[in-house]
Amino acid sequence: MINYIREVNRAIGSSNTLACRYCGTEFTGIRSTEFCPNCELVVNYSGARAADMNAERSAALKSVCDAVRAGRYGDADSGFGSVIKGAEDPRYLYAYGIFLIGYSNYELTLISYTRDGFMEENARHRSTSTELYARAMMMMHRCIDAISRNKDYYSSLELRYCLILAMIKVGNRRAAHIELDGIDGMDPEGVVGSYARVVYSSYIGEYREVLALLRERFSSQRFTHNDIYYLSFSLFKTGNLSRSIRLSEILAKSLGDARANILLADIRRSVALD
Repeated sequence: MINYIREVNRAIGSSNTLACRYCGTEFTGIRSTEFCPNCELVVNYSGARAADMNAERSAALKSVCDAVRAGRYGDADSGFGSVIKGAEDPRYLYAYGIFLIGYSNYELTLISYTRDGFMEENARHRSTSTELYARAMMMMHRCIDAISRNKDYYSSLELRYCLILAMIKVGNRRAAHIELDGIDGMDPEGVVGSYARVVYSSYIGEYREVLALLRERFSSQRFTHNDIYYLSFSLFKTGNLSRSIRLSEILAKSLGDARANILLADIRRSVALD
């Protein structure tokens, strides 16, 4: 039986701070090939340093991330809009779509039923959220179309992987599953291909399948930062709360993953309800 806690703590010992070139998110990586905790696109260590990135675009993405942290989503939206102008790589369209989904969710958090009057402000936030989500789906469809027509479609594993992510976001399960089979032969090491299956299986709610996939990734030392999150989340979904809590605490404290704090709150809420 794999000692997940021991394996995770051992991997953290060789961690590095990386940045996603597509959404600007900085995070702690534990492998040479990682997946962004925000947009889930591939982040290679050699391509995640500032010197390897377009300086102007890198600065613009940093400003976007700073604006999001400050709650200035309107400024972040304008900034991301400038990022995708002139960017030929369709993965920027996907990353912008992910940002718009986050912006849409943020608008929903501003809805409050404790206000006086007829709550017109709530209606505005709900309407804005709907519009933002529609824009996000438009970006995802633009990304899918751009990748499908890209000259590197048949040879680029990372583009095909992004296509799978975008198809999942628009709810096209069948097409995403077909693409999963298509990239298997492109990834002899199985780093990207098996991770894509983790994402897909979690999306369709097959959490025991996720655990089986992760067991293999951990046993072969191919697990990444995001694998730890999916492991913790799937353990929670399958009722193994103690290990899920322990892994989430490591994610939060040692890897600085904000998703872990949300997961911990969900776990404790579920225990309280029981």
